[in-house]
This record gives sequence, C-alpha cells and structure tokens, in this order.
Amino acid sequence: MRKSSLEKCIVDHLDKRVAVNHPLYLLNKFSKTPVIQNLNKQDSITFEMFESYLNLQGRKKRKLFNPKYFASNDASAPFFLEFISEEATTVESSKKTTRKKEKKFSIGSLYDDAQQTVFSFLDEKTLSMLSATNSLFHTKTKQLKHWRSKLVASGCQKNVLLQVAVTGAIRNYKNLYHAFMKVWYGYRIQMKESWELMCLSGDVSAIQYAVQHEQLTKDTKNKFGDNALLLAALSGSAAQMRFAYETVGIDAHSENDAGVNALLNAAFSGNIEAIDFAYRALKLDPANKAKDKANVYHYAALSGNISALKHVIKIFKNIKLTDTSELGETLLHFAARSGSVPMMQFVMDDLGFDPRELDCSGENFLYYAIRSGDTAAFKYALKKLKKADPTFNPMTFVSKEKENILHTAFISKNLNMIRCVASELKKSSHDKPSEFQALANSINEKGMNALHIATNDGDVAAMHYAVEELKINPGVLTREKSNILHLAAISGNPAAVTYAVELNKLYKLDLSLEQTNRFGRNAFYFADKSLSPEVMKNSLIDSFKSDNERTFSMY
Repeated sequence: MRKSSLEKCIVDHLDKRVAVNHPLYLLNKFSKTPVIQNLNKQDSITFEMFESYLNLQGRKKRKLFNPKYFASNDASAPFFLEFISEEATTVESSKKTTRKKEKKFSIGSLYDDAQQTVFSFLDEKTLSMLSATNSLFHTKTKQLKHWRSKLVASGCQKNVLLQVAVTGAIRNYKNLYHAFMKVWYGYRIQMKESWELMCLSGDVSAIQYAVQHEQLTKDTKNKFGDNALLLAALSGSAAQMRFAYETVGIDAHSENDAGVNALLNAAFSGNIEAIDFAYRALKLDPANKAKDKANVYHYAALSGNISALKHVIKIFKNIKLTDTSELGETLLHFAARSGSVPMMQFVMDDLGFDPRELDCSGENFLYYAIRSGDTAAFKYALKKLKKADPTFNPMTFVSKEKENILHTAFISKNLNMIRCVASELKKSSHDKPSEFQALANSINEKGMNALHIATNDGDVAAMHYAVEELKINPGVLTREKSNILHLAAISGNPAAVTYAVELNKLYKLDLSLEQTNRFGRNAFYFADKSLSPEVMKNSLIDSFKSDNERTFSMY
C-alpha cells in the first residue's frame, strides 16, 4: 500500500487514548520509523516491512497479533490495515472481558470452531439461511473476515476492498457480497472506486461516508453509467435509496448505460420494500423497460425471490406475463438465470411456462440454469426438460451458435458446474468414451472449443480441467487461427498467460510472442485489448523469460 494511505488510516482511526501495547499504537510508531519517514507519499509499504518492525520490537509485541496470519497466504497482500483494525477490536474487547480459568466453553469459540470445520463445507445459500435463523451466526457472518475471500474470488479488486475496509463504513459484508454477485462478472472486475462498493452494501452509513469523504455527488457515475441510487436499489436497501434521492439529490428517473432504472434494480434485488419505494416514492413507471426490453417481471424473476415476483405481478397488472426480451428470453429463462429451483418451479407450475421454449439463439432454459452456476438448478432443469420432451438428448442438442451444454458450462466460469455437466454427459453417452470425447472437442459457431472459452475468460481452473480431465489438445487453433496464448493475453489474467506458456513447453507447441492469427494479430495486440494492457504485456514478456533471466531480474 502507499505511504499516504497508511497515514490516512492512522489519522482516521488512531485514538489518543490508545494504550502503548495497542495494535494501532504500534502501527503509528511504525509509520514514524526512519525507513518509513524517508519514503515518498506514493511509495509502497508492504506487510513484510511491518512484520520486520514487530520482530525488532520483541516477542511481547509480536504476541499481540495472531501468528497464523503472518504465516498465511494473505501475508503479502495489502490487507494488513484491515488486519490491524480487526486485531485492535479484539484487543479492546479482551480488555473488558475476564474469564475464569475453569471456564472451558464459550459461544465465541463455538463460532471459531464452526468456521474452521462446518463452514468450510457450506455454500453461500446455506450460510445465509443459517445466519438468518441464528443471531450469533448472523452477527459473525456480516464481518469482512468471513466474506473477503469470496468477494475477491468473485472479481472484487483487492485494493478497492482495502480502501473500504479501513473506513469501517460498511457494517454488513454479507449484503455487499450478495449485491455484488448480481453484477455481471465483466463489470465486477472493473469496479475500481470505493463508493461503488459502499453503495452496493446497503448501509446508510456507507453512502454517508462516500458523500463526506469520497466526493460522491448526484452527478457521480461509474463507467457503466450507474450512480449511487441505482447501486443502492440493487442492494435492496430502501433506506439507502432514500438517502441517495433526498440527500444526495440524484434524479429519480436516472438510468445506466443499459437503460436500467432504480425500479428494475430494486426488482432484481428481490426486496419488496425497495420495489415499493421505487414505485411509490420515486414514481417510476413499471411499464419502462431496459434497452434489451427486459421488464420488471423479468428482473424480479432474476432475483430468485418468489415473493418479489408475486408482488410485482400483483401491483403491476398491466404488464403481460408472456412479454419477452429483445433476445426472446421468457420469464422462465430469467428464472433459470437466477439459479433458484423454487423460482423455476413456480414459473412453470403456477404460471404455466413451457420448459421447451427457446430464445432467439435457440437456447432453452437449461442453458440459462447452467450459466447461473447452481448445480441443483441444472439438474432440476435437465429433469424437467426430459420429462416435457422425452426425445431431448443433452449429447446432441445445440443452439443456433452450435453451443452445446458443455460449452455453456465453461461460460458459467464455475468449476463445479463444469464437472457436473461433464458427469451428466458421460452418463448420457452410455459409457462410450469416444462419443463424449468428440463432444468435448467440439467447436461452436466461432470455432472455439471448451478450452478456448476457458482461456479467453482467464479461468485457469477450467483450463486445467479442460486439458487434464477432458483431454482437449491445447495446440488446436480457433477458426481465426488464434492460439491459446492469444486468448490468454486478451483475458486480462496473468495466471492464464503463465499456464498457456507452461502448456507450450509441456506439449511442445512452439508458440512465440510474434506468432499471428489469420488477421496478422499477435499476443501483444490481444494484450492491448484486455482490461489491463500494461499488466498483460509485462506478463507475456516475463513468462517467456528463461529461469536464469527471471532469477537475475530479482536482484
């Protein structure tokens, strides 16, 4: 992190009454050491520098901190300010609490034990249910410690999350995670402003902080045209929406670049209170649609909340249930995209939608269930489709773009889904390896196979699975004669480039930085088209260095 960020944290959080052995006091002392004082405002301060300082202070100072953290994978990450804050809270609470020696059980230890054991086997949906019914788990599962790794794995920028964490403005990170997951992945990884996360959190204190300290105004928008009101609506917080509208002064009828207004985002959140606020307080017309012609019913179905869909159907009676989006997507397609089995069941059984209906691309709701990433949704959709159409064969069915369900599984960027779909396809092939292998190597309309899709998305785990489990040849080119290095370069993920170069060596593909596709474009051209051009260019150059060159460059 930058020296200026460290100083800001100290100013914002250091209390003059802090004890000598308090973690924040030690951080302040650390910032005044000659090494740190001589740095420029923009110079970086690493976790290792702080750790070295603690070692010089002796074992007593070091004991104030959790030793497991120093040995963890996060030790080199820029999250040590968050760590300091957490440890400070722990120290403060421990001062006020005296425990008897004979007391061997505590509620706190129960949670910590559960987090190390039970929690590791639970998915987000189960954790949400658990936290909703138990006050202890509800309190604990709101903390950043519990959601940080999930947020980062879902595309949240670490440095942005750090900026938010040190402010202490967000109180419920569970809400932030669920709202963040509603944002398309390509947008998530480009959210680089702390106010965006603050407004997605649903916390009024967070949006207040953004106004006071982050220069958030009624005219502030991200690169996709979203303002604070639209993000607050997506969070499902009517209170935060009210603050954005009444205090910040944002236009109630504002829309983002996709034509989505606060009512549509509120419906997407699945929160009835937010929907009612957008309709009754903001006076938004329920007949308004996004640019892709998706309406408020579609967005409510996308939320996965049956109550929200029932509510909008009840109060907005002039909208037709049979309306489709510009792409021909029905209400059932949107329900499947939510990944909610109850929502799909409701739309089919109660609203009478046919599971065999196709969109303009020739895709049924099974494709949408796969893209949701929920394996239970996929299995349910496949079962219902086979029941409705006994002739349906997942091995042979393809969309108009010649995409089969395995291609779609790789598009989901979910390794569990990929494995689940592959398993079902193997069953459908009746133990005929050649049929399944032919499907695994098949290409879509763009001439891309499953490995190409994974590489283009920078999904390294899926790349490994495609090569090692599905036995897809990494030397196969796309229809445009692009190789896996070209695709990795445009993905924006340096790890994808590293793995592509490993495959180049392992399979003797003879790839080079100068090789071009049929249009004369090399890896550097594709790196320029990525979200992080300079990072990707450096990654390409570094990956092709010899081991000796790479070692020499470290000194």
